[in-house]
Amino acid sequence: MESSQPPISNQLTDIIGLRQCGLFPKGNEPSIGTLRNWTKLRRIPYHKVGHFIYYDPADVSAHIRTRLRVAANELDAVIVHRQQPHPTQMEHGAAIRPRWSHAGRKPFKISIFKNPSGGDCFRVSGFLHGVRIRRNFKTRPDAEAECQLLEIQRLDAANKFRTVVTRLTNDQLREAEAAYQRIGDTPQRSLSFYVDHALATDREPEEPKALVDAVTDYVAGKTKEQERTLISISQLRSITRELETLKTRFPNGTLSQFTPELLTAYLERGEPSLKTYNNRRGLVSTFFKFARRKGWIRSNPVKRTPHFRLKHRRGSATTLTAEQVASLMAFLEIHEDGALVPYFALCLFAGVRPCFRDGEMSRLQPASVNLETGVVHIEPEVSKVRMKRLVTIQPNLSAWLRAYPLKRYVIVPPGMANRHRFVFAKFALSHDILRHTFISMFVGKFRSIAEAALQAGNSEEIIRRHYLDLKSAAEAERFFGIRPQATSELG
Repeated sequence: MESSQPPISNQLTDIIGLRQCGLFPKGNEPSIGTLRNWTKLRRIPYHKVGHFIYYDPADVSAHIRTRLRVAANELDAVIVHRQQPHPTQMEHGAAIRPRWSHAGRKPFKISIFKNPSGGDCFRVSGFLHGVRIRRNFKTRPDAEAECQLLEIQRLDAANKFRTVVTRLTNDQLREAEAAYQRIGDTPQRSLSFYVDHALATDREPEEPKALVDAVTDYVAGKTKEQERTLISISQLRSITRELETLKTRFPNGTLSQFTPELLTAYLERGEPSLKTYNNRRGLVSTFFKFARRKGWIRSNPVKRTPHFRLKHRRGSATTLTAEQVASLMAFLEIHEDGALVPYFALCLFAGVRPCFRDGEMSRLQPASVNLETGVVHIEPEVSKVRMKRLVTIQPNLSAWLRAYPLKRYVIVPPGMANRHRFVFAKFALSHDILRHTFISMFVGKFRSIAEAALQAGNSEEIIRRHYLDLKSAAEAERFFGIRPQATSELG
């Protein structure tokens, strides 16, 4: 009865793997003890590594067919049978011995051979890849060396190895093999392509770059970008402040010394909030990207530092009521002869971004406020987002600017920092509350998100998320009805 024999692996294995490699019929394999005795008595070929013995299932299968006289189609019948032990042996636990006892032999052997000339020599004989080998040597060491070489060739063929002449060391050969295994059998590119790419793009810095010099070059470049209005003054200030702190922490440091662990400890200084941590990380990461483009470092170490995802979402914007705005403007009319009225009127009733240091209010010119056409021109060089927009002057804003004309009152008067701080503290105002109030009241009166986005220079999504239905129509009408006590145009 024929049965399909599973494929025999040609990889070295121990005695347990030999039992389970498919050499013996499934379900009728010999025990480990019986198989161990059988390999010794039958002289099954093996390989010894230190104190461990390994077998090549392919060699064992060939040995059974050629040395033990078992045909290839009868390999399923090769079963290690046990003799029935004598009752006394079973009582005393005596070892069970396999039936067969025919001795095998090694693939290559050395024998003494007499030459036709009458002299003796040492003959190496055996089979290699189906070819009979017979070679004579004068001395036994030469014959033994030949046996070892033939055995290596036999094992290399079984494991798809081959002997080559190379200048590479063993470590270099292993690394080359590992590289080809990572590329795969059918690579899209050759190994030389990947090596050339690595040599061209990944080079060691010529010399360590000092942190102080790198920061100086980076800040100088960002200063030029700010002069070209590519970044804002506040952004340049944040970059400069963060990098100055980095220089203070590492006064004698070099760029190559920074590791993800070192930068993580730096970013976590003072137990900051998650948003502050992420802001610091962004500023430092941009600096190291610049250093990598310059070739000062091989990679950006900030990439492997933690980045936190903020789950909270902004709520509704803080705004003033119509009554609060009326009280504020009434106070400003009598405070310092109304010097701050134009500034607060433009912020409250036109929605101009209120930062007087480097924001839109600091760059807005009186000529951009045209009462004849009823439009405030926010030019690209004035706008935070570098886009021009037109703000319609509402009737109450026109009344305020006619009562306190920009020919006499400057938009941002001298000493604005102290004046601004006093008014904000007196009325408990927060940053951007004036602009938020304008947007909320505009949506409340005109019920148009798109128009509010055009007037304020915001996106519709932000307005929809934070300002929609925040104020009633009645309150918005009261807001845009706030007018000055002085009704005649001055000056």
